[in-house]
Amino acid sequence: MSIKRRLAHLHDLARLGLTGQASASRISLVPVFHVEKLYNDAYHKALRSFLKGYRDMTGKRAVITCMTPLSPILAAQMQEASFSTKRYWDRIAEAAENGIVGLHGHFLRTTVDQGLRPMHHAFHDLDVIRGQIGQELDALRLHGHMDEDRMIYSGGWWFMTPGLRGVLSEFGFHWDYSLSSSRYNISPGSIAVERQEQSGNASGGHQIRSDTAVSGLARPGRPFQAIGKLLAEPSAEIASTKRVSLYSHDYDLNLAPALHMIERFCKAGFGFHEPEPKSQWDAT
Repeated sequence: MSIKRRLAHLHDLARLGLTGQASASRISLVPVFHVEKLYNDAYHKALRSFLKGYRDMTGKRAVITCMTPLSPILAAQMQEASFSTKRYWDRIAEAAENGIVGLHGHFLRTTVDQGLRPMHHAFHDLDVIRGQIGQELDALRLHGHMDEDRMIYSGGWWFMTPGLRGVLSEFGFHWDYSLSSSRYNISPGSIAVERQEQSGNASGGHQIRSDTAVSGLARPGRPFQAIGKLLAEPSAEIASTKRVSLYSHDYDLNLAPALHMIERFCKAGFGFHEPEPKSQWDAT
């Protein structure tokens, strides 16, 4: 390791409040992508390159939660770009070669002359959400991209409410990556869901697991600062492993810095994981 890289490595550990790799091994990471614009050639190419590079370095697959062509928002963008439904499904399949596919939910309350009006923290309609999730799940299954033993979801704008979490339970989802510790992404609904999880009363008795997002993937220094803060919490138990996720979109993925960030995590001694299938939960 060069002197420059050695100093960078020590700086990373200092941000974490660490002096070596033993404490870093208490953190296990998984990148979770919000995949929304695979009709763009550059975004598609960068995502595939990251997924392969990440798997080569860690032996694990990242999570890619995808909007499908049945999403009204994506359908309108594909039409504008003259991009066919078949080509879009082909690109999801290509990304899935090194990623674990889930559903990424963006919902509309109505289509109006002024444009598309998305649902997020200030508005929700569970009937619309339930109908769209059902249609997109059927499409993912038809194309072989939904593992019935490992059904994964993440919310657009990290949108989550107890009602939406109940809909996920109805459909049998096992993992939800909508919860985030970032102030920008926190909503009253997601806080309520997190409190339900902590009390063991979430999802009406159907267990849905989460790895809370702590930072964007490749913001300079930010992941190390966020994880260092997590390690410094009084409740952190030395013997336990904290599982967290790092988020990115396909359209804001900066490939070289993102792969370099994963390399830095590897050198710092972090662990990496995939969301386990439901059939393996007893073992974890």
